[in-house]
Amino acid sequence: MQSSIGSRCNVRRLVGLLSLAVLIGFGALCLRAWHQTWLSEAYLPALQQAARERPYDASLMALLGARLAQARRYNEAARSLERAVALGEDNPELWLTWAATEAVRDERNFAWAILMAGMQHPQDAPLLQAALQRCHALPPNTTPLALATAISPLGPQSLVAHYARGSFLNFLADWYGHLFPERSGYATRKAWALKRPGDPTVQRLWGEALLRDGRYAEAVLVLQRAYRLAPKSLRIHRDLADALYHEGDVGKAGLEYEACLKEHPNDLASLLGLGRVALDKHILQMAIDVFRRATTLAPHNPDAWIGLGRAYFNQQLDLGRSLQAYQQAVRLAPDRTDFYPYYADTLRATYHYREAEQVLRRRLQEAPYEARTYFLLAVTLQEVNVTPARLQEAEGDLRVAVELEPQNAAMLSALGRLLQEEGKAEQAIPFLETALKLDVHDVAATIALARACRTAGRMREAQAAEKSAADLTRYLAQVKSLQDAIQQHPEESILYRRLADLYLSGGEPDKAQNYLQAAELLEHNQARALQGLRALQNATFNTQTLNRR
Repeated sequence: MQSSIGSRCNVRRLVGLLSLAVLIGFGALCLRAWHQTWLSEAYLPALQQAARERPYDASLMALLGARLAQARRYNEAARSLERAVALGEDNPELWLTWAATEAVRDERNFAWAILMAGMQHPQDAPLLQAALQRCHALPPNTTPLALATAISPLGPQSLVAHYARGSFLNFLADWYGHLFPERSGYATRKAWALKRPGDPTVQRLWGEALLRDGRYAEAVLVLQRAYRLAPKSLRIHRDLADALYHEGDVGKAGLEYEACLKEHPNDLASLLGLGRVALDKHILQMAIDVFRRATTLAPHNPDAWIGLGRAYFNQQLDLGRSLQAYQQAVRLAPDRTDFYPYYADTLRATYHYREAEQVLRRRLQEAPYEARTYFLLAVTLQEVNVTPARLQEAEGDLRVAVELEPQNAAMLSALGRLLQEEGKAEQAIPFLETALKLDVHDVAATIALARACRTAGRMREAQAAEKSAADLTRYLAQVKSLQDAIQQHPEESILYRRLADLYLSGGEPDKAQNYLQAAELLEHNQARALQGLRALQNATFNTQTLNRR
């Protein structure tokens, strides 16, 4: 009898252990499944944060690279995809997307090498071989985008589909999205948009998802459709203006923001948007007026103070107010660093070099791949407490910036000029020449190139650069004269049109278009321009003393 009781106890223990094992296994299965669902639902900023926290998660890196490529952030995408391969990920979609990303960056030889490396894996070879055949059929002068399309005709979407299938727990994300639509995830919104093309709210949610992911051209199309479905919706109208702004259609975005404000004069988001447009279009008094109004409406909103700081800095009449605005933004949002490069500009301009350096170093801790911050730190290192060690650090920072943004003329110019000043003429010349191919109006780079060529014994090139520098100096003096006139008479749209004509004659059509759009925006709202002029007069006779440190 005791034996029977013991046997039953053993059976119960065994059943209990088996049940526990099943529960643990099921729990682990659910955790893995939820991770897959989360990957499909996460927005790009969340994926980036997760990648910083889990840098050895290969599948996360692969998906992040694909989503960055969808947002046309190809430099970051290439780094993520390369890391995914280094961590052991291996599938044909990954190799194709990585190669296409390098191709669109005009790294053709590297793209070819990636395809050849992928073909060493038998399971990947057929698709990669087909890509090579498509590339062989292209003409020699194929554009980077056409080459990328030939490599991966479906683009990064094929890789996204591979890693963002979700799991059997997808229904939970859909259920949660129906309960809280504004908190719904990326994949849920995409599925809703496909199923309900005539629902303006659903289309607005999907458009906002695309905005959050930085896919602005797609967001414009979706939000235009949503706005046609609901033309009275302020939120959809404002979202459309945001999408137009980020896509680069700044003039049209400004008109849309003004249309929103006509119906809703105290809409803060529209005010902030219009302020950004005014900054971009150099209508600085309008920008100051708009951002001051925003700080009055929402004194605890850091974006309003950041915009005001930028506006005062760009105007260059009252840098003390710019500094105060940024300091208020820091108090309101002590954990934010996204505006620190702008803040550093004002700190440097008000002789707070040590604080500027600290701000930029902190920003690099948060954003280690932000080229502009490396660039500004390098400039700051050359301005104060200059030592050989700091100059060496500045050169290193500029090289990192150029590596991150190899087509940035200002960064190439700064590196070339520093190398020329250090007596490294042969190293400086290629950077200066590339900078001038991208921006033929960089007079500082032209002068540095002339000096570097003389040092290197290339006299004919030096003489050509010197002549070009003289011509540029005259042209830029005319530009400066009109810019000064605009600052004195910011309400005169004819001055903006004259500057646009000058830029057009000087071969700068983008700047010409910018000032033409500014003139149109100014003419569209003459009353705001006149109010801005009064603000300019007040600023001219009521400036704050700067602390020269």
